Amino acid sequence: MDEAIPKSTPFDICARCMTPVPRSAVRCPNCAMPHRHPRNTTLWLGVAVALAVVFVMAVMLYSIRGDDLANQPGEGAEQQQSAPAAPDKPPPLNQ
Repeated sequence: MDEAIPKSTPFDICARCMTPVPRSAVRCPNCAMPHRHPRNTTLWLGVAVALAVVFVMAVMLYSIRGDDLANQPGEGAEQQQSAPAAPDKPPPLNQ
């Protein structure tokens, strides 16, 4: 292992025995440790997080828009407001 492996070769390095492992290999040919591609895991994790953020934003937008439509005054709402009712008897004075 004195010579360095260039990055352009289709090999990864085994985490256990530090030997080159072909990217298409499922296990290391030297120590039989399972070999996974960390780039694929990172990619799928990033996609999952991005989809989760988009989903949360869509739910928030839908919720806010629904609240705005429910609280929006309808047509003629100004005409429907009635004047305050007149009191039956005058208010008591401080005596």
